[in-house]
Amino acid sequence: MFDLGAPTDRDTFWILAINTLLHELGLPVPMVPVALLAGARATSGMLDPLIQIVAILVGTVLGNSVWFAIGRRNGFGALKLLCRVSLSPDKCVSRTESAWGRWGPSSIVVGRFVPAISLVAPPMAGALGMSWTRFLVLTSAGAALYGLALVGTGMLLRPQIEFVVQALDGHVWHALATFSALIVISVAWRVWWQRRGAEGGPRQER
Repeated sequence: MFDLGAPTDRDTFWILAINTLLHELGLPVPMVPVALLAGARATSGMLDPLIQIVAILVGTVLGNSVWFAIGRRNGFGALKLLCRVSLSPDKCVSRTESAWGRWGPSSIVVGRFVPAISLVAPPMAGALGMSWTRFLVLTSAGAALYGLALVGTGMLLRPQIEFVVQALDGHVWHALATFSALIVISVAWRVWWQRRGAEGGPRQER
């Protein structure tokens, strides 16, 4: 059987922290399913939910700090770099600017719950000259709230999550292979779309 109770709090901390860090750095690594699964295990007392939230907080702060530092060093060039991985780079920039104009520095907190904003808010804050102290306070608050929401949701949806996991029992490697293939296809699609957009720009009339 696929033993959900095997990981310890220490194992879960490192898995969540590293997974979150890679996700916040912009790599195509899913974070939500891992956090939900960990939260489901916390319901039965097997794992400590507080440790899970701290792990998400640590990974988020580290990842966001990298982009914040890049933003302070390279200005809005860092924002454009991140938006290049989006299917709509122009909308990515305009959407981020719009969110910042609406929420200001609070975008770092509120943006945690908006996928299009969460990754680009740190370099935006750096480019605008926000202090390290203020940034760390805001990104820690946003990360803690987001971690609480994910872990809490996992705890509430434990029966459904365990049903899915049990359905995958005996097919874990097939599921991982399929998931990996989907990630590769997604990345390839984005690269192709970007190149197609670059080649399909306005042409000069003869």
